[in-house]
Amino acid sequence: MAHQSQADFYDAPSKKRGARQKSRKKSDYVHVTSDEEDHLKKIDDGKSSSDEDEDNLDIAPIADSSPQYHVTRDMVSYLKSLPTIPSYHRLLAAVQKLPTRTDLKVWKQQLPIWVSWTWSQAYLPKDIHENMETASAALENLCNYKFNSCGWGLIVVLGLGLLLRECSCAQEYEEDEARVDVPDYLGNSILGFKLGDQIVDKIAGIERGKIG
Repeated sequence: MAHQSQADFYDAPSKKRGARQKSRKKSDYVHVTSDEEDHLKKIDDGKSSSDEDEDNLDIAPIADSSPQYHVTRDMVSYLKSLPTIPSYHRLLAAVQKLPTRTDLKVWKQQLPIWVSWTWSQAYLPKDIHENMETASAALENLCNYKFNSCGWGLIVVLGLGLLLRECSCAQEYEEDEARVDVPDYLGNSILGFKLGDQIVDKIAGIERGKIG
């Protein structure tokens, strides 16, 4: 279901060469632990990251459109820049009003490895674009994530924003116009209107169930 208020997202052209349904099973999930407390204290309100295994991270330059590039800059402005969808911005505003305290009892939860302020890549992993089951599982993990503070709530907002931005990038991809640093798997991505609608619906559910 397309909402007129989300026109900026859904107006993106969709030129696809056909989706590949190839599934790649790999460890894309990490456990969020109380180690996040230390990182949360080092930076201002709303700044936290997933507890990631450094061995699983690629050694590569930090992309200026990635979360890691903005972790020491204006993180809220970065979150606002990800999608233009009004419900996402309402969720962000609501999360910012939450208390800054953390409850360590709820942090041992699964999140995709890219839902982190330490994610340094400009785009999400290839398997998100190839396997709808992987993309849907990532969305479910984000929506089931329990939080009661601003810092941890913004991790959920970050993940939702990155997913929405990735859907838009996949829809706008045109091979003959793509920059050399844009991965070609965007051209065969399964991400699009369907997942975008699902994310918007999930955002509304988070507003009602956790913040409203």
